[in-house]
Amino acid sequence: MAANTSPRPPTYWFVNAWLGSQDFSEEFINGGFWENRLSENRSAYSVMVQEMAPGDQIALKIGGQRPAFVGAVVRHSWFQTIAIAATGTVIANVGDGIRANVEWTREPEPRVWSFYTNYRLIWKVVPSVSSDPDFQSALVAFAFDHEPQRVYSWLALRDLWRNRAQNREQSGSLRADVDFTQFVWAWFFEDASFKLREFVDPTIRKQSLSAFEGLLGRVTDYDPFTVMASWNRQSFDVDMRRDRAMRVKDALKLRTPLPEHFAGVATVDGNSRFCTVSPNPDAVEVEVLWRVFDAAFEYLFRLHGPDPRQEFIEAYDRAVALPGVGWNLTTGLSWATPWEFPPLDRETRALIAERYPDLLPLGVDGPVLDGAGYVRLVETLHPRDFTPQTVLVSFPALVAEAHKEMVVSTFEKITTSLQGSGLYVPSETLATYLLALQAKRFVILSGISGTGKTRIATEVAKALGAFTDTAPKPDLPTEPPLNSDTDYVDVIVRPSMLDQKSMVIPRRMRALLPVTASREVRLTFDGRHENIYLYFDSVRDVAHLMFRRVVGAWFRETFMIDDRFRLRIVGADDPDTAEIELVPLIAGGVPVAFPESSPPLTFMPDVARQALIAVRPDWTDNRSVLGYFNPLHQQYQPTVFLKFLLDARDEVERAERAGGQARPFFAIFDEMNLARVEHYFSDFLSALESGDAIDLHDDEETVDGGTDEGISIPRRLTIPPNVYFTGTVNVDETTHMFSPKVLDRAFVIEFDEVNLEAYGRMVADPGDGAVPDHVVALPQFTGIGGEFRSPDSSDWEAFGDLDGGRHRQALIELHTALKKFHRHFGYRVANEIARFVVLADTQSDGPMTADAFDIAVVAKVLPKFHGTRRDVEEPLKAVFQWAIDGSSGTRTDRHDDRNWVADSGTHLSFRAGQTSRSSTPATGTEAETPDATASRPDTGSATRYARTAMKAWRMLRRLDGGFTSFME
Repeated sequence: MAANTSPRPPTYWFVNAWLGSQDFSEEFINGGFWENRLSENRSAYSVMVQEMAPGDQIALKIGGQRPAFVGAVVRHSWFQTIAIAATGTVIANVGDGIRANVEWTREPEPRVWSFYTNYRLIWKVVPSVSSDPDFQSALVAFAFDHEPQRVYSWLALRDLWRNRAQNREQSGSLRADVDFTQFVWAWFFEDASFKLREFVDPTIRKQSLSAFEGLLGRVTDYDPFTVMASWNRQSFDVDMRRDRAMRVKDALKLRTPLPEHFAGVATVDGNSRFCTVSPNPDAVEVEVLWRVFDAAFEYLFRLHGPDPRQEFIEAYDRAVALPGVGWNLTTGLSWATPWEFPPLDRETRALIAERYPDLLPLGVDGPVLDGAGYVRLVETLHPRDFTPQTVLVSFPALVAEAHKEMVVSTFEKITTSLQGSGLYVPSETLATYLLALQAKRFVILSGISGTGKTRIATEVAKALGAFTDTAPKPDLPTEPPLNSDTDYVDVIVRPSMLDQKSMVIPRRMRALLPVTASREVRLTFDGRHENIYLYFDSVRDVAHLMFRRVVGAWFRETFMIDDRFRLRIVGADDPDTAEIELVPLIAGGVPVAFPESSPPLTFMPDVARQALIAVRPDWTDNRSVLGYFNPLHQQYQPTVFLKFLLDARDEVERAERAGGQARPFFAIFDEMNLARVEHYFSDFLSALESGDAIDLHDDEETVDGGTDEGISIPRRLTIPPNVYFTGTVNVDETTHMFSPKVLDRAFVIEFDEVNLEAYGRMVADPGDGAVPDHVVALPQFTGIGGEFRSPDSSDWEAFGDLDGGRHRQALIELHTALKKFHRHFGYRVANEIARFVVLADTQSDGPMTADAFDIAVVAKVLPKFHGTRRDVEEPLKAVFQWAIDGSSGTRTDRHDDRNWVADSGTHLSFRAGQTSRSSTPATGTEAETPDATASRPDTGSATRYARTAMKAWRMLRRLDGGFTSFME
């Protein structure tokens, strides 16, 4: 077969050894080939066989036995596994669609892989283009790199075995006594420790010193526990720990999200080193700590060696004897593999001694356990053979209990944050807002004035980690003055530097290099010297280094986004002859050596990820939002919001290069309908739906950074997928109504809950007067995803799997009922409702599918109903009848909205014939008069979808004034 010369991502093949009822693994391995022996399906797989190219890696899979840990963590009779019997490399493909020649390497014994499996004859795995890159990358590492499969963290992060449809308590398959989902931080800790294993070799370690100097001080060597201790100090609060963990994530290029909390993580004191001895470059202490770190993995996962258990015990004994290590060693081991090793800090020792006194016979204050004693404790509490009867404890849960730490969900944290700001938001309203942002990244908050809609939107964004320009930046270091010739300033490569081939000189350096006019300056780089142009903007007092010609070509070839370099001023005593030295730190993603005398690596501050835009009544086009090209000055005049969007775009590019997920950005338009939304926001509405770019200008210099602020403005801007929009709305005589186009492209939520009885008392004690909160909550909500995915048919299919498909069928019935009035909705609305309900089911703990569906219909179907009685009365009556009992046939007394009354404004009650009404047009309320025929309330007050029925009823009541609308 002719070789494929087009670019091709790394491809891996998993092929069956069992064909029909026969195992051909021995024949394949000994013969050096694989072929499809099943003649009946050769045509179905021939194309895949022909795709196998020389150099591709291939694994021979057989059926695997249920691994021993299954009983400990999963209660389910159905459990998928495969086993890898051999791996190899494709060396030739004969081109017949049946056979490929392979150089096989037999596994000593089949290695079992669980959860993410595929029983098809041929399984093609390409992680770089997969919708499940984490799963596939882990599978490839397991099969071909002999990495272990981290079962517990998979359960924690993915929640694979929780039944999300119905009968959650009865058929949910995750063991309730092992709460994996509360300790998702373990995934980050494990990824960091697995990455650190790459630096066991001291030669490789020395090449990465620059990445850790800013965390560990001036180092000539480091150990894995000191690196992990950098974010696990007793004196650090959660924000500081997350900041330090982010630095390690950047240094190690981890893709795993940062932990939201650290409950269940033991800490150490504030010593700068894990070992109190300050090691020299060849210190034996460092190698001893690396050895026990590596031996722990050998022991846990049986990677190499004849007796990894005994080797770990011996390595442990050598390490625990080092000065200043002691019990801390167990804490370091717990960071490396949190599910496998317990920390024996004082609090955890006390709890273990109380419950399992035989494991700590000398009590809390006894001597440090030796290796044999620690292994005995580990294997007693968490046996290697994993059975339901023998797993006694989850180590993170043990630590959390010992330290009396409570794991608080993200939803609870947001609720607490709002209450701490003096805002009372019902649980259901908050849950609706969070789900709407995830289902449709444009949300309109409508309601009476003064309910705190803007405050709620900003506080939610803040609770999710997005601060504004006016808020204090987290944990920014104080920058001392620079010394000439010795001190560097660290710079992160931004997209604008590569686009413009220029950068702004940091203000710290301006003290050493005074600039009062544009001129040339000498630059030293890559062992060369070139004169480059230093452009001075006297109006803004900003100096730019212009990387043109040779320097510009080298800069673009050397660096990519998020690389780092250092600048130093040489010979600052004479500003006229002073030179600038540029030293790469990380180039092309690879650490580069740098001078030993330079200071620790510093990290650039975060960017604002929340923008509050006050809408003005005079906005008639998008210039007030996106800026405009000024033909008089021949420059683009950007707005704060445009720069916010460019920061979000840069965040997406940074995340893509780092192989991670972009952080979310939140744009909040205050008083959105003071101007006509269609005038200034229509471009955004179209771009959000289509993904097309918005035209900004057609000026080459503007693309190269020719603005007053020296930033690059692209000709066309695609709305970054990590930006989420919220608009707050009041409806009165000074505002404009929304068109159906706007409402169709948004999630509309009413914020009209005002609880004066509970106002001011929500944090300490709601009291007897507080209105009981709704039961709708999202305890499994973990945050807003970095990049939004538009709802599609897959959400519609998933919606049909919930509650036996009855709610999807109900939506179809509503669509049919409205179609006769030409008020039906399209695929977009159906998919968005489906996404909303599926997300609610995933992120809740109880049965709330019906509630979520009810909420979604109110938010997505009813907002477009506005008009006169002739226009909307009959369609609204059809919605009301559907919400009462789902019927669309003959109307009965129960379907007559005038036979219902509102109890306390929150529930409807059926009172057939009890009152006659005279409406009050000004308010839409009704005056009730006694009716001689009304003597008995009907007990059939239950409604199928109570929220939809209530909203339709209120809109029908307002029709008594001749007109109605969703927004009141």
